[in-house]
Amino acid sequence: MINLIKKTRIFFLINILFFTSCNKETVNAIYPKYYGKSVLETAIVLNSGYFQNEKIDFVISSEPVVTKTLSNNSNLEVIENLTDKFSNKYNTNGFPQAGLFIRSDLDNNLDTTFLANLKFNLYDLKNNSSLNTVENINNLFSIQEQNQQLGYNYELIKSIQKNNRFGFIEFNEIKKEKLILDFKLFDIDMDHNIFSKHYEDDVAAKETNRLQYSVYLPSGAPTLAFSNLLKNENVNITTSSMISSNFSNKSADFLIIDAVTGYKLSKANSYSYKLVSMLTYGNLFLIKTRKNENYNLDQNSNIFSFGENMIPDMVFKKIYE
Repeated sequence: MINLIKKTRIFFLINILFFTSCNKETVNAIYPKYYGKSVLETAIVLNSGYFQNEKIDFVISSEPVVTKTLSNNSNLEVIENLTDKFSNKYNTNGFPQAGLFIRSDLDNNLDTTFLANLKFNLYDLKNNSSLNTVENINNLFSIQEQNQQLGYNYELIKSIQKNNRFGFIEFNEIKKEKLILDFKLFDIDMDHNIFSKHYEDDVAAKETNRLQYSVYLPSGAPTLAFSNLLKNENVNITTSSMISSNFSNKSADFLIIDAVTGYKLSKANSYSYKLVSMLTYGNLFLIKTRKNENYNLDQNSNIFSFGENMIPDMVFKKIYE
């Protein structure tokens, strides 16, 4: 009887320690408090320092918004490169961000000239070999068009791209098994059904200005991967919600969207789109809104992010959980 009581007490104490430990981890976690729908909204908050009349302490954003806002606001300070911090914590090299998806019924009948052009541009962007891809922006658009349609201008992009702060990778640099492992970091079991037959294709890189397919993509960094085609009528720079809607209505041939969201939407629609290639693999920063004030990042911080439950949000939470 005495032994039973002792065992019961020990079991009870172990449970208290376990739940105390779990609760401590939860209490110490740092999460964003407010969200915008797109990275462009982070620029507004960075410039004002407020969201819904609430003073914001830190903002999670990405290039080119980061460099553009910092150049106009001396009160801002980048305190963390979240790509580096995530990579160091999880012993990886970045995280899956923008991906290119092809409509499934087109996958078997694709003219790979499109992929050859993409491979040409991605190689140039990753290796900064000539900045030809960036030069296309200046050749195709006036300064006013660059700012209005793309959300950036040539000089800004050139300064950022010199160090590849956009996080571009080469065409299918990330192999299937590596991507599957990286998805597991976000507790996602990636199904092989998501991969296009052209994933890991060894196409020869070749620039072309011909585009017979419709492409829907967001403004910002991903547009550079198709910089020589942006004037083509088949290219649609649009909102993330419009891009997402295509997974069900299947009106576009190609979509650019964060790979995790694209995977989830495609799977929910019987794999309506297949992943052809990753485009970027880590472009995320944490900015302090008042660099001259003495405050630190903690559980009480007012943090503004974008894309709730999408890659920017998931990366930050995995770092500070």
